[in-house]
Amino acid sequence: MKSLYKYKIIKIIVPALIFIFISLAGFGQQTNQDTSTTDEIIIYNSDNTILKKDTGDFIKYLNGNVKIYHDSTFFFADTAVLNQKILTAWGNIVIMQHDTIKIFSDSLYYNGDSLKAKLKGRVLLQNENKEVRTNNLYYDVHNKIAKYTSGAELTQKSSVLKSQTGTYFVNQNIIKFKDFVSVRDSSFNLFTDSLDFDTKSRIARFIAPTLINRDSSNIYCESGYYDLENNNALFEKNMTYKKNDVSATAKKLFYIDSLSRYILAGNAIYKEKDLVAKADTIYHNTKKDQSVLLGNAEFKNKNQSAYGNKIIYNHKNESFVTEGRSTLTDKNIKITADHTDYSKKDGKGYASGKVIFVDTASNIIINSSKMFLQRDNNYMLAFGDSLKRVLMLFMEKTDTTYLSSDTLMSMDVIKQIDSLTFDTLNTLKAYNNVKIFNKDYQALSDSLAYFPDDSLYILYDNPVLWSDST
Repeated sequence: MKSLYKYKIIKIIVPALIFIFISLAGFGQQTNQDTSTTDEIIIYNSDNTILKKDTGDFIKYLNGNVKIYHDSTFFFADTAVLNQKILTAWGNIVIMQHDTIKIFSDSLYYNGDSLKAKLKGRVLLQNENKEVRTNNLYYDVHNKIAKYTSGAELTQKSSVLKSQTGTYFVNQNIIKFKDFVSVRDSSFNLFTDSLDFDTKSRIARFIAPTLINRDSSNIYCESGYYDLENNNALFEKNMTYKKNDVSATAKKLFYIDSLSRYILAGNAIYKEKDLVAKADTIYHNTKKDQSVLLGNAEFKNKNQSAYGNKIIYNHKNESFVTEGRSTLTDKNIKITADHTDYSKKDGKGYASGKVIFVDTASNIIINSSKMFLQRDNNYMLAFGDSLKRVLMLFMEKTDTTYLSSDTLMSMDVIKQIDSLTFDTLNTLKAYNNVKIFNKDYQALSDSLAYFPDDSLYILYDNPVLWSDST
């Protein structure tokens, strides 16, 4: 009876010992195997290992410096339980792939059949210069896709991106942020509901209503992108811009940091206090404080306005440059020409190309090829060319006087009345082959001086004057 009992014990123990010996021997030999294609979960190291048989399979209890390999991925932990293809681990969890992807957590659940992992507690995913922090992470080991649903934070260089839920496609360098998304960078803050971020190019793409705060400005849009690496951006779809007294709308707003330039494209409207600028496209240089309006350009402020194909406006000097047929108005003065250049600050202007000058206060129209203007002394100098001479129309209530010449000059002259009294007289001078026509009189001379206050003409060099006596 006693020998039979010993036999039964031996019959149970010996096969178990043989299995353990074979298994442990197998663990020691794994380092020599080609593990790149094997489907088996391999235990590389464990300071202490306990095997427990359960319904025909052995459950492996691993403790101390646990190192496991599966599907080109290493798993590290303080403690782990391996039940066939199910790995549960705790303490100092590390998942490592190709020396570039590392995931740290407090605990791990891994399914070797689905190649899916769940990580909990102080989760940190590192990939090159990027870090994702969260409390719960679902990770597809084979496809390298990480998901979170309880909030996460991505840090890369000076940028911090947050959202409630998200998916990180590690191989594609794309993170899809969703729900309560925010981006904080050294140069701006961004808030939206959905955002796609390329971690390689560092371009954030807006796919939902988005608000951007930058340099005390607020930008709203519903589509576009922000290049965090180069600090360039595109804002489009219901785009609006607001900064202090400045506001702008357009189909698209481009920002190019290297050029210090904003570009409003498509039905562009720019407003600043009493200033309104409209065009197909508006370029604004923040360093020069200069705007360029292209296509159906229109500019207005309290005293000035300009219309044309291209208008260049300097906000500091309040100066205009127009190219192409355009009209410039400043109070009672209106100039239409192919090109104009006028500075309110300097009080100087230049116009060329079929110039039409209108002074509504003096009821004067001047046609010329070129014209110079200077606010001091009300100076004006007009030139004709080989095809067309200067023509001035002086319009009175019932009549119009026409004057033509090669050159026409107008300016204020200070006249001394006595030792204590001075008066300012407006003087008009015409040079070279002067002709005057009025329904009551006509005149010819080489040159002319006209004093409007006194209605006095002085003709020089071979003057001829005749009038209709009837």
